Amino acid sequence: YIGPMFRAERPQKGRQRQFHQFGIEILGSDDPMADLEAISFMTHLIESIGIPRTTLRLNSIGDPEDRSRYRKALRDWFEPRKADLSEISRERLNRNPLRILDSKEEQDQPLVADAPRISDYLSDEARDHFDRLKAYLNLSGIEFELDPLLVRGLDYYSRTAFEWTSPDLGSQDAIAGGGRYDGLIEEIGGPSTPAVGFAAGMERLLIACEELGIELGETVTPDLYLVTLGDDAREWAVTALKQIREGGISATTDYSGRSMKAQMKDANRENARYTLLVGSQELKDGAFTLRDMKQSEEEALSLDRIIEKLRS
Repeated sequence: YIGPMFRAERPQKGRQRQFHQFGIEILGSDDPMADLEAISFMTHLIESIGIPRTTLRLNSIGDPEDRSRYRKALRDWFEPRKADLSEISRERLNRNPLRILDSKEEQDQPLVADAPRISDYLSDEARDHFDRLKAYLNLSGIEFELDPLLVRGLDYYSRTAFEWTSPDLGSQDAIAGGGRYDGLIEEIGGPSTPAVGFAAGMERLLIACEELGIELGETVTPDLYLVTLGDDAREWAVTALKQIREGGISATTDYSGRSMKAQMKDANRENARYTLLVGSQELKDGAFTLRDMKQSEEEALSLDRIIEKLRS
């Protein structure tokens, strides 16, 4: 599955920020090859856009049993040092100590740096899964950095966690992130189904491109805009659009029954290269006024001749 998503988050208490995501989901496979496919997809996209200096951060958070042992180890580590933690990390200590590893608070960093690592608590199966993924990434030529502090706090996540970051985004440097969530579908009432995927922030990508001066391509505009006058012309446009598009020409028309003046304004807004004027007289004559919007030139031609001209 691949598709766009919309989310709203609260970066600070009392404030909301809207952002958009896209991503992929690979359902039904617990093989590290599926993890590789998800990572390869986003890596290829980043390279295609041309964003330099990105880093793929990688970790394994093990299976639920592994994390249960790891949470206990973290509590045992942080509890005697609780007074030195930030307020938010003290709140997280009882609820979910894994979240302390995500802390950006300066006073937490020395304690986080010396905290136990989840790699010491992985089962043989989880460790083998992670080792195979790293081998596949090396075979694919995809560079990565191991990050033992990259975790996922929700229980349905398992094994692989990954994230792409860019120094060109400042402190909020994540472009995309994902991992394996084998427990999610079962948690929401479905059958046990392994799954892996990622989500990428559209705004983050656009900000990175803007900072780096990367052009994402020209805006797609129609070759031809059919300006129709009257019901007969609108009916003719139904079949004409199909014929024009099958000829390899991008075309659109008015879908609101507007006046000729309004349609011409719409054609300008769409930045159409040509307009085709269709009224009762044009239908009777079988010749339609083709106007070059850039050159302000026009001529009367049959539809077949118009398609031939635009294709050339």
